[in-house]
Amino acid sequence: MKLMIGALAALVLALCVTTTSTAAEKKDGKAIFENAKCAMCHSVDAAGITSKKAKPADLSIVGATKKADWFAKYLKKEVDLNGKKHPAVFKGTDEETVVLTKWLETLKKAK
Repeated sequence: MKLMIGALAALVLALCVTTTSTAAEKKDGKAIFENAKCAMCHSVDAAGITSKKAKPADLSIVGATKKADWFAKYLKKEVDLNGKKHPAVFKGTDEETVVLTKWLETLKKAK
């Protein structure tokens, strides 16, 4: 009986982990950007994302000069831009960081 309960618990845990991983993989960079509230300070006019900030930094062409690995480091405050670190550390998962930074890398054209 204990073995059966243990096996059932392991199955439930495995399903939860698989579901969580699949959900993270299905999110696109734009959704992660919006869910992380990045639009509090940034807009991406080319993607239809606007900010309520008076003069938001438009990220529509950031991928023209930076790569995903740089964005990941910047969001972790490991590198700076114009002598400044990013004001906030990205609190998403490693998978979300990868998806978000790959999406930022694709931003190369203004609207």
